[in-house]
Amino acid sequence: VFNLGHGIHQDVPPEHAGVFVEAVHRLSEQYHR
Repeated sequence: VFNLGHGIHQDVPPEHAGVFVEAVHRLSEQYHR
């Protein structure tokens, strides 16, 4: 679970949010072994 706090500003390109989600998935692997 990760939290965006107050969310993402409407002007942020959707692909930027996708990069963030991918980074969370990649970096969290070490905690789910």
